[in-house]
Amino acid sequence: MIDEEGIKKILVIRRLKCEGCGKIHHELPDMLVPYKRYASRWIEAIINRQTMCCVAVDESTVQRWRRWFADLETYFMDSIIAIKKRLDLKTHEHLSRPHGTALEGIITLLNRKAGWLPALVRMLVNTKMWVQTRSAFLSN
Repeated sequence: MIDEEGIKKILVIRRLKCEGCGKIHHELPDMLVPYKRYASRWIEAIINRQTMCCVAVDESTVQRWRRWFADLETYFMDSIIAIKKRLDLKTHEHLSRPHGTALEGIITLLNRKAGWLPALVRMLVNTKMWVQTRSAFLSN
């Protein structure tokens, strides 16, 4: 993980074997977004376009994060609605798309102004709805 000062930190991610399915699962801390190297709070700040954000990251990475989110924001919002309907979490009257931008809709649906990205990641990963966006292809 790379922190706000640009310093690399090595994290030990627990690997757990499911006794039910026999698969290995990795325990993802809230501070991470799958396949992103920076802490989720800094990615969230960049996506929020916070002017007080002080992250040691180059402009191409900023643009890549914003493009990644823009490409998936509709999927994210629709996934939150689908998960809440499936789990019957009636936090809104009609659980439909909120008005405003997709980001505002996501924040509204998750009911979080800060920490919405870790909440989104946790919700999608735990329901197996996280979209794989890595550019490298894995072979058998």
